[in-house]
Amino acid sequence: MILDLVTFVTGFVVAAVLYPLTIRTLRQIKAGQVIQEELPDSHQRKAGTPTGGGVLFVSLPILGGLLAAVAGHAGALPSVAGLVAGGLLGFADDRSKLRVGTRGIPARLKLPIQLLLAVPVAWLATVQGEPQHFLPVTPWVVFPLAVVAIVATANAVNITDGMDGLAAGLSLIAIGALVLFIPGAPAGEKAVGMVLCGALAAFLVFNRYPARVFMGDTGSLAIGFALATMAIQQGMLLLLPIVALVFVLETLSVIIQVAYFKVTGGRRVFTMTPIHYTFHHEGWSENRIALTFWGAGLVSAIAAIGAARSGVALALHLSAEGQKVRVVDQKPAAELVSTVRQMPSGVDLRLGGYDAGALEGVDVVYASPGVPWDSAFLNQARAKGIPVSSEMDLFLKLCKGTVVGITGTNGKTTTTALTGAVLSAGQRPVMVGGNIGDTVLDRVDEITPEHWVVLELSSFQLESVERPEMHVGVILNITPDHLDRHGTFERYVDLKARAIVDADYAVLNGRDPVVRDLAPRAGGEVVWFDRHQPMPAMPLPGRHNMENALAAAAVGRIAGLPDDAINEAIRSFRGVEHRLELVGEWAGVRWYNDSKATNPDAGRVALNAFPGAPLILIAGGYGSGFELGDWAKDVLANTEAVILIGTSAGQLAEELREHPTVIRAQSLEEAVSIAAGLSRQGGVVLLSPAYKSFDMFKDFEDRGNQFKDLVRKRFAA
Repeated sequence: MILDLVTFVTGFVVAAVLYPLTIRTLRQIKAGQVIQEELPDSHQRKAGTPTGGGVLFVSLPILGGLLAAVAGHAGALPSVAGLVAGGLLGFADDRSKLRVGTRGIPARLKLPIQLLLAVPVAWLATVQGEPQHFLPVTPWVVFPLAVVAIVATANAVNITDGMDGLAAGLSLIAIGALVLFIPGAPAGEKAVGMVLCGALAAFLVFNRYPARVFMGDTGSLAIGFALATMAIQQGMLLLLPIVALVFVLETLSVIIQVAYFKVTGGRRVFTMTPIHYTFHHEGWSENRIALTFWGAGLVSAIAAIGAARSGVALALHLSAEGQKVRVVDQKPAAELVSTVRQMPSGVDLRLGGYDAGALEGVDVVYASPGVPWDSAFLNQARAKGIPVSSEMDLFLKLCKGTVVGITGTNGKTTTTALTGAVLSAGQRPVMVGGNIGDTVLDRVDEITPEHWVVLELSSFQLESVERPEMHVGVILNITPDHLDRHGTFERYVDLKARAIVDADYAVLNGRDPVVRDLAPRAGGEVVWFDRHQPMPAMPLPGRHNMENALAAAAVGRIAGLPDDAINEAIRSFRGVEHRLELVGEWAGVRWYNDSKATNPDAGRVALNAFPGAPLILIAGGYGSGFELGDWAKDVLANTEAVILIGTSAGQLAEELREHPTVIRAQSLEEAVSIAAGLSRQGGVVLLSPAYKSFDMFKDFEDRGNQFKDLVRKRFAA
């Protein structure tokens, strides 16, 4: 990741330095943009703005890719070929427009030329790339699909390039998502992609509204060729429409408009197409359109990335190892569309329940964390003598690095991220993953004996590991949670203790009585992180975050890092999303998103993080069986008002009957509105539900994201 960042920065700096010269040169050769007559007056005023600026951000990744290929990374060649092919055609088209004052190369010629140029590019991408993960067809079928995909993507980017910064920003998001976060990108392709992203970021400095330069067809066609080529090379052809969803929708708007116009004899579906012109006609500024479309592009890119989580990563790994994979799930296919699309070709999918033949011919069963370890299906496998394992179990058996496993009821994610930051202050490479959201099995081949591997481990994952051998096991705290899954608190504690039984070091919290009593179970040296000195300067609020910092500091000292480096890494830490995350401050009121607080003990932590501040709490959600007495006491002691949502609202209202201000809201939007009316200067509005999210939201991340969107929209208006 560090090399990728360096490559990006290099591309940005070089392009940023050269773009002023490029713009002056384009002006000198009178390469001014010709604006179509049917476009609005705001666009007519752009006539004469230098165009063809894509020549620079296309040339730089071509050069970077060729250097990577010379260094032995042949994976750069397909995307370089795509940039060259699309760039040359775009350059010819731009010159044609300038020379004759027309719309460039006629469509009857342009499309056949695109198809001819796409053939060798598609051949390179399919020959050098991965097998298509979601297309169980032969390469000879993939090849023509690849040709069509390249041409379609090139035209989609070209169509979208109609407003300042729009296409460049969307391209930066899509290419960055592909090469950085979706599996299968070879080192050479990453080099090309990151130089291109850096150069595009620099281009945006000059292309944002009001633009000083346009990319022209030189840029848009080259981007389209390269984007599709990268997806094909990674074996992710069917993910391309998701990564590039906004480009697809822009193109569909044109197709729908033209078809409807012809069928109805002149009627229109949209005011203007591509669809961004309709928004502009409705009074939206170009900046607003660009930012909104970038947001949509980011969401679609995240959706594509999210498809590579645990089950998909496991299937991809096993398929790559030549194993025959069968995936079974009780959910129907309609609820697993994103996951199914990411499965490798040849996977036997059995969805909608476990049929009688699901275990026939099976040598080993890998259970996802969401499947109870004592489920009837897994017990049936055990009864047949079939070993039962998990992604985390397989990863720990294959991992060559030095593993730090972090568990506890609350604070795991923050401490995992913080420990990764601390260890990154040393000389060894660091990889962070596990329950924090980043899969690790798909990266196991990248891990060397020099790596630190920091894993957030849930009780579900610890339960599924045959023998969790780690260099360092960290237990932060233990309070009742997931008892619906584990049955008793004792069983839950036993699972958490597995993190230290075979560890060389057990890093424990002496302030937590349950954790303190686990010290005799430690297989190695016990380190009490609550006794760590000196106290690091933790920038995040709350005593719990100081405990997280002490745990990370203790791991850093075990790793041999000096205290100055440890403390600086902690001082620079900016927190983790959905964990006491500062959304913003408006009118002297701070708004915090603590959606990760999915149980009352996590909620208590947040309630005690703002001593003396007037606090408005939004709480409630899905769940039952929690002991609420201590949580209710903290609410009474620390809050001015409480707004309750979700299925637990009635029970919580009864628990808080002595509170002077308890209000029930029917939605999160209503809760935010009420909180805004109750809050006062110097105060805090805190979303800390103390319950799970499944009654109203997809997950805690969805809940937190909706909260942040509602707050920002309210105060941005």
